[in-house]
Amino acid sequence: MKGIYLENVTLDDLRMIIRDEVSKISSPDEFLTRQEAADLLKKSVSCIDKWAKKGKINPKAIGGAILYSKKELMNSLIEL
Repeated sequence: MKGIYLENVTLDDLRMIIRDEVSKISSPDEFLTRQEAADLLKKSVSCIDKWAKKGKINPKAIGGAILYSKKELMNSLIEL
């Protein structure tokens, strides 16, 4: 059985390496309707529309449907 030997790597460094590698294997993005986006963020559809007009979130249009990337919505949240 082969082993992996790490020298001079802190636990935090290892966590960062693993996080970076796992993020490269991310699943395809999920797209949400306006209502689903509002439900996810526990806001009204009108609030979602206002945020889109202000450029805080970026809708995508496919045909007549307006969709929001779940990944982008989650990344647009800021930590207080």
